[in-house]
Amino acid sequence: MPKVTAEKEAGFVSSCFWYRVCCSVVYCCECRYALFVFDNDNLQDTWDFSALATNLTIKNGVVFFQYNPKLCARKIYELLEVTGLADQVDTIDVSPTTNGDGMACQ
Repeated sequence: MPKVTAEKEAGFVSSCFWYRVCCSVVYCCECRYALFVFDNDNLQDTWDFSALATNLTIKNGVVFFQYNPKLCARKIYELLEVTGLADQVDTIDVSPTTNGDGMACQ
């Protein structure tokens, strides 16, 4: 099954389009990560959860967020809460220092 990867995409500001392009359920069979978001200079948001008709579900795997300087950690943690993955990731999966380090985050 597919996994979603966003790596070094200069035009990304928000990943909201992934919901429409892919699906609401992300599967990952042979890897730890179902969603891998790495080194995106302009990414500032994950999903607009208030606009989703259904919940975003990751059935197999966890997420990886590293080196996204404009993506504040609170946006990533919101995604983790919505998907129920908050207790399944650690600082290797989601860095509190390399995400959001390029702008003032709350």
